[in-house]
Amino acid sequence: MLNVLRSDIYRLFHRITLYIMLICTVVFAFFVGFFGSFDDTTTDTIITSIGSLLPLLCATIATSAIITAEYKNGYIKNTVSVAGNRLYVYFSKLIISALLLIFAIISFLDIYLLAVIINPKATLLVLNLDMASVFAYLGFQFLSGMAIISLVLLVAMLSRSNAIGCLTAFAICVGIINSSINLLSYLLKAKEIIPENVELTDYLVTTYTTQINFYSGSDFVTKGVIVSLVYLVISVALSMLVIKKRDI
Repeated sequence: MLNVLRSDIYRLFHRITLYIMLICTVVFAFFVGFFGSFDDTTTDTIITSIGSLLPLLCATIATSAIITAEYKNGYIKNTVSVAGNRLYVYFSKLIISALLLIFAIISFLDIYLLAVIINPKATLLVLNLDMASVFAYLGFQFLSGMAIISLVLLVAMLSRSNAIGCLTAFAICVGIINSSINLLSYLLKAKEIIPENVELTDYLVTTYTTQINFYSGSDFVTKGVIVSLVYLVISVALSMLVIKKRDI
């Protein structure tokens, strides 16, 4: 397992995909931070806007590009033949995906804060920040991000198509899935198939990723953690089944 992981980490830092992802993340972060309007915006709102799905989108697209390329060039087949355990290969890819997400979040946060500081419209009172809340918020964003990125990893493994993987990442991260489920919820309520007080979007991980903030109630946060864990566990379990049973 460690040999496979070391090899994947070495390859990651020698991939152009990583640096393209970082460049895109930096550009997005600077654009949002510098050109956004922050008149009368409180510090916590500025900081929690790092929960933007832009870094997650970059990380998921990079994950899809890496996994599909390795299926096509035969790297995964060669790795399995050497490692002898397909699960080593999968969990190594999952860790690489986590690293991509961490790099994207850190890059976005650093450049975003820099852009906000030099933005004449923005005010940033760093001394008033509750750092415990910031790290808790980032921890949740990482958990929910891994739930989403593991889904994209599963789709990429099943389809072995970067186009399908990227389209899935785009549909999830820009809200297409949420909008579609919201419409479905409305139609089902109109037909009285589900009760009026039931919202199908409450069962989507992106709902919590985009709405959680420093003042979210404990019930909302707990639901977000549970939903994220459910998505993560199911997608990992299905991915393990796929890589064990399907021809490489």
